[in-house]
Amino acid sequence: RGANGVVIITTKKGVPGSPAINLGVTAGVSSMREYPDVLSADKFREALQFYTPSEVSDADFGSNEDAFKAITRHAITQNYYGDVSGGTEHGKYRLSGGYLNQNGIIRTSQLKKYTGNFTGNFRFLENKRLGLDFAMFVTQMDNRYAPINAMVGSEGNVISQALQWNPTRPLRDEQGVPTFVSTTTRNPLTSLEAFKDQATTNTMVINVAPYYKITDDLEYRFIYSAMRQTGNREGMYRAGLIDPSAAENEQAFLSNNSETNLQMTHMRSYNMHVNEDWNINAVAGYEYLDYNYKNNISFGGGFQYLGLDYFDYLQYSPVSTREISSYRSPTNQLQSVFLRGGFNYLNRYLLTATVRRDGSTKFGSNNKYAVFPSLAVAWNVAEESFLSSGDVFDQLKIRLGWGRTGNQEFPSGASLDRLVFGKQSISQANYGNDDLKWETSTTLNAGIDFGIWNNRLYGSI
Repeated sequence: RGANGVVIITTKKGVPGSPAINLGVTAGVSSMREYPDVLSADKFREALQFYTPSEVSDADFGSNEDAFKAITRHAITQNYYGDVSGGTEHGKYRLSGGYLNQNGIIRTSQLKKYTGNFTGNFRFLENKRLGLDFAMFVTQMDNRYAPINAMVGSEGNVISQALQWNPTRPLRDEQGVPTFVSTTTRNPLTSLEAFKDQATTNTMVINVAPYYKITDDLEYRFIYSAMRQTGNREGMYRAGLIDPSAAENEQAFLSNNSETNLQMTHMRSYNMHVNEDWNINAVAGYEYLDYNYKNNISFGGGFQYLGLDYFDYLQYSPVSTREISSYRSPTNQLQSVFLRGGFNYLNRYLLTATVRRDGSTKFGSNNKYAVFPSLAVAWNVAEESFLSSGDVFDQLKIRLGWGRTGNQEFPSGASLDRLVFGKQSISQANYGNDDLKWETSTTLNAGIDFGIWNNRLYGSI
């Protein structure tokens, strides 16, 4: 299914032996590599004198500020981790955990991450043909966001505000309070105080894979994987800091979402060394995946600041200011059968062929299923007798490959007539298309791998 490439991650596992403990601590500092090239206060005054001398008295406030440096910092990162592993040939295990505390370069931004991971590999029966691989991963991420994303609008973005700040205007008054200019010319320090936006995300992934070696060459493996993720985001807006006339109409929101992904795979693999000349391997399997996502949001206004976070007592808001919404993704399932075979003759002539038949609920009723084949051949010329006696080529392989892959990564329900429920109204959000089909990519590649002079010079074309 890797239409746009594949990333393979190999995680650490336990090794046989007495329990071994590893502990580690790292720390670091992040900072701006280069600040934006904006006018200093003195250069700003020079520009006023040269271009608009009549406005000097109204635009020069006598201070010397760098607003961008005021909203950034040298951010400390701390990382603590440890693991214990061990076992025997009958069973290996590894238990690990970690804590990360990473401050953002923009003030008020922060990430805290807690992780735990357990993996086990067990073998049963006297002949050790029955086995079980087990893995469980849990994590919690606590995010604190600075007001720089799309939710705050163009006027609320502290980076934009810092770049536009008059460097002669003080950022704070004599009492240390951020200077108020207007509702449109906003002090970036005020924005950092006015927005509070934080989220907690919990993720648990479980992978269970029992397997049985039917013969030395044939193995059956069943893989069941489940991912459960829940998150909640809460935020409040001190509107009175931005616009004093809105001091009694400050706002808050709560957002909750959950995602459950299930995967089930049946797979048989066959690896056989027929004789000194032939090696054969094959994999056949069936796979089923199910994705489910939903969320809900609650919003309220009309708050007055009493030192408490508004999202902790959202029911205090006037009923007329409240809004609620909820969403659940349309059905999103994938069903596949696949087959792969590989042949190696004399380590000179190599052939690999694959075929998949994938069906997705995202597509129209006329095109839910599609077939994706591939074929690759290679000739290891360096193993031929007419080259093996020479000392020039240590490696020389010619290869040719062709394949088709499919892509279904767009919102589910795109092929269906879909309706959206509003306030006492229903509107059509999508018009169905029974002919919607897979995006397919066809690739042809050819190459030569070579190495000469004891592989001191090697490369690929």
